[in-house]
Amino acid sequence: MSTTMPDSWWEQSSQQFVEDLGLLLVTLTHADLLEPVRVASNLTDVVSRGQTFVAWPLMPRLPSSGETAKRGGLRIANVDRAIGRTVLSLKGRIACSFEIVSRADPDDVLYDHHGLYLTGIRTEGPWIVADAVGQGSHGKAFPKSSANPEVAPGTFVA
Repeated sequence: MSTTMPDSWWEQSSQQFVEDLGLLLVTLTHADLLEPVRVASNLTDVVSRGQTFVAWPLMPRLPSSGETAKRGGLRIANVDRAIGRTVLSLKGRIACSFEIVSRADPDDVLYDHHGLYLTGIRTEGPWIVADAVGQGSHGKAFPKSSANPEVAPGTFVA
């Protein structure tokens, strides 16, 4: 799982008038899907690194960073009810990745966050809503350890 943002992204995002804050690309993969679902938060389709991302109304909540479990979210407009039924019927983990690419050059990835999966998938009015969760940066589940005699010997006094 990576979370990379170049200095140019930080410089532009801290300015009052941003030249290129980028486009959000979301990729959803699952064993039961013939091919990954690729959507872009844009008015037109986006081709990035040879892959077409379909323009779709969506609202992301980018995942947190640091040592704790990754938490984010995704709201996708349920424009086509067949797609909504398909997503809701998938069993098991749906892998999710967020990328922000340059508007001027969609092959230039400004931010990427992989290693997430969707949980709590539900519909809220015209939206399909899900939480995007992952593991901490060391690849260990959060919390890192649970209470046991080795970690918390005072809890297990006879």
